[in-house]
Amino acid sequence: KSDYYLAQTLQKNQKAFLSGSETLSAYIKASNNIGSDYYLSQVLRKAIKTNDISDNQLTDLLQISRSIGSDYYLSQVLSDILNNRELNKSNMNKIMKLSKSIGSDYYKTQVLKKALKKKNLSSENYDTFISSMDDVGSDHYASNIIKELLKRDLDNKSLDKLLELVSKNVSSDYYASGIYKKLAKKKLTDSQLIRTLESMKKSMSSNNYLSSSLVAFAPRVKKGNQRVKDVYMNVAKSLSSDTYFGRAMKAIY
Repeated sequence: KSDYYLAQTLQKNQKAFLSGSETLSAYIKASNNIGSDYYLSQVLRKAIKTNDISDNQLTDLLQISRSIGSDYYLSQVLSDILNNRELNKSNMNKIMKLSKSIGSDYYKTQVLKKALKKKNLSSENYDTFISSMDDVGSDHYASNIIKELLKRDLDNKSLDKLLELVSKNVSSDYYASGIYKKLAKKKLTDSQLIRTLESMKKSMSSNNYLSSSLVAFAPRVKKGNQRVKDVYMNVAKSLSSDTYFGRAMKAIY
């Protein structure tokens, strides 16, 4: 049978197929026979939007989703799940792992940003999220996702992972500076501020962007302990331009 007719049959009889474990197995087996990413995504998206799907059945549907080769159609399926369902920790983890197979930075970013907006992400979900970002090659998309991360509360572990992401995934000083300037608006402890300042020194080589990032942190540095001020000074001294060094120092005096 053609993919079209098979997809039509599954969609029309979806409620009956999903009513029991045996018929669900038949549904999954039949879905796996659909070669077209388009028709398979249509079948899955219709199933996802019904209230009849249990968490266990959703796990099975996610298993089927692995056979979708198209970045676009896979991102559509995953986005529908994120938009329409509350997810347990296991299924959220599966979605993030599936997003890793999306080659397009654009489509992967769409999925990961939606995932970040879900409440109650577990520490395991967070770790999987970080792992899913490993191969985002575009500074633009990587910085977009990291800025989304900045909307969440940051404990020490979360901050360290965020700083590691900037170091590994953002090679452009322009984008890195944009992230640090947003981070400067967060309420950081003195120890978090020290780690952030030290990270800036490693992540940026441009006098302009490093200096402007230091200036963004200056109001908070003034209120910090002596160790904070010493680290700020140390980072400022790495600036090779007297002009930019002067701007950084003027900001804390």
